[in-house]
Amino acid sequence: MFWLNKKFISEMGIGTLFVYFIFFTLSAFSQNSNFIKMTDAEKSIFIQNMQAASKTTHSLQCNFTQKKNSSLLDEAVISKGMMYFKAPDALRWEYTSPQAYAFVMNQGQSVVKNNKGITNLDAQSSHMIKNMTEMIMGMINGKGLIDNKNFSASYYTNQKQARIILTPKHSKIKMLFRSFQVYVDLKTYLANLIEMNEAGGDVTTITLSNIKRNASISDEKFTVK
Repeated sequence: MFWLNKKFISEMGIGTLFVYFIFFTLSAFSQNSNFIKMTDAEKSIFIQNMQAASKTTHSLQCNFTQKKNSSLLDEAVISKGMMYFKAPDALRWEYTSPQAYAFVMNQGQSVVKNNKGITNLDAQSSHMIKNMTEMIMGMINGKGLIDNKNFSASYYTNQKQARIILTPKHSKIKMLFRSFQVYVDLKTYLANLIEMNEAGGDVTTITLSNIKRNASISDEKFTVK
């Protein structure tokens, strides 16, 4: 994953980076449609519906395409892979091209697997991991959209989809990201387009496709050997 490098982990800490994975469990819509800011009543209904939908979501799996645009690169960098999520806290984010690379989080343990082998991420603070995991789950069930100390949120809609703009409050997150934009289908309450605007001006867009909700996922997906 582009943010799973030694410098990032060193600067952010193992727990803080978990906040980014929540966006991968949500599900694509055009960014060019006209959006207007939600009223307080619309926002309340939206959050209630997100919470209601999450209660019936026990697993998610999908393909993803990640596109990174940088002023330092002549062309966008495109990566592809698969995401698997199984309630309550199992996540596998796996790149299949251009290089094989996987991040697995399960029962408080975090592992990275690449062509150099398997690395157990050093969690210096289990308390931080617990807090970040709770934040991830809070985003899934909607609670994190209301009570999130690390981000301020603005909500927009065009009646077919919602756009949530998350602006970092945490100083360490601000060092890396200006904002996140999440696009959510108002029929399924799943999002499939996430835009991450980095502090340096780079933009990474992740599109999820072939989304399967509540499909059977083997526990083996969340173990690394």
